[in-house]
Amino acid sequence: MTVPLLSNYFMYVVDVLVGGQPFRLHVDTGSSLTAIPTQGCASCDKDTPNPYYGSGISPDSMIHNCSIAAQCSSGRCMNATSSGCLFETEYVSGVRLEGIIISDIITLGTLQAYAPFGGLTFTYLGDQGSTSFVSPLGDGIMGLAYGSRAMSCQPSCVTPLLDILITAHNNKNVDGSNNTLLDIFALGLASYVDIGFMDIGGVNESAFVGPLHYLPLLTPYNFYDLGLTAVIIDGYFPIQPNRNIRAAIDSGTSYILLPGSLYDPLETFFNNRFCSVHEGFCSRNDDSLYDGYCYSGITTQITRRLPTLSFLFGTLSVTIPATNYIIPAIINGHSLSCFAISYFNDPTHAILGDSFFRGNYLVFDREENQLGIAKLVGSSNTIANDTIVPPIPSDITTGYATSSASTSGRPPSGSVSDSPRFINTGIFFSSAPSSLALESWVIMLVLLWKLL
Repeated sequence: MTVPLLSNYFMYVVDVLVGGQPFRLHVDTGSSLTAIPTQGCASCDKDTPNPYYGSGISPDSMIHNCSIAAQCSSGRCMNATSSGCLFETEYVSGVRLEGIIISDIITLGTLQAYAPFGGLTFTYLGDQGSTSFVSPLGDGIMGLAYGSRAMSCQPSCVTPLLDILITAHNNKNVDGSNNTLLDIFALGLASYVDIGFMDIGGVNESAFVGPLHYLPLLTPYNFYDLGLTAVIIDGYFPIQPNRNIRAAIDSGTSYILLPGSLYDPLETFFNNRFCSVHEGFCSRNDDSLYDGYCYSGITTQITRRLPTLSFLFGTLSVTIPATNYIIPAIINGHSLSCFAISYFNDPTHAILGDSFFRGNYLVFDREENQLGIAKLVGSSNTIANDTIVPPIPSDITTGYATSSASTSGRPPSGSVSDSPRFINTGIFFSSAPSSLALESWVIMLVLLWKLL
């Protein structure tokens, strides 16, 4: 089954019905919870035309009771005056979402099931500089990550929506009268237009050209993580991290977020070779390329002068053009282009967001715990196996390729920029090493994009 996706380049959304009410949900492979603002959530400040969810509108709506173990695994109430089963999400900058677990009939394409979701009743956004956790395009979020305890219990355990939809479909077709859906979904995000699609239950052979390459996912199976071994700029300049990098393949993040061992040499390369391509690329304060910023006046001719980036997973390389990481945005009525690569303050992790997705057909195969990657029909991306990391060119200082994490790419305090900066990280993320106990993990989620 295939369902269409819509995009504003900063997030991809899918249309669903919840209790007969229409919603557009942010498709997020970096979290597992489906959450929708409910009536009475004054702090949600939703900008889309779709209504808030109202439990009284649907005859099938049920608020999970915190005193009934079968409905509320944590046994925790939202507050002293509510019997609703609590879910809550803590954020890295004081941001917090709270609400109650609700069940209703949810329809996605031709799939339908009675399923639980998070009904948002309160959002505290701290210093995030926004009044809404959603964008003008989306109403809420649909998490597509694994339904592990680490991902699905916040603190009350909720089976992810896609798991329930696939199971319900297969239960209806036990006699084989219809095709059984596999525990697989795939995302195809177009390279140059703001559309995409999601396949559910199998692989769409007509969606890609060339071979479909599979890579094993890293354990534990919480996120869709791959081992990132190098980044190669323009096919000849390698950047190899000084430690193993765990890269989350996350549709809930707009940008590509790289740790210092990868980002700093990339920034240095751009500063030395591309500051002259466009006035404003580099800060007038210190001649450094500010990560994540948006600029005016970037033409197609300018973008074509910027290099390709190849992401190496073992011997498989996925090469994206500059049009993937220079993305258009309309901000306060102005047409801008945003540099969609940013520094990530975790030395062992990277997040490959929508800028990596575009032009690729990505298969999230949870049957075999593997990720398939192929070239989307019409894409200019390149995918190659048996890739060997090239030697560092003799005319370039080796320090570029092995730079330790520094702060050169982060704007100094009080710095001036002519352009706004977006941050859009929609991934639940643990900053603790995997050897730590589950209870000590720090779960991070930033659901919003903001203007600085």
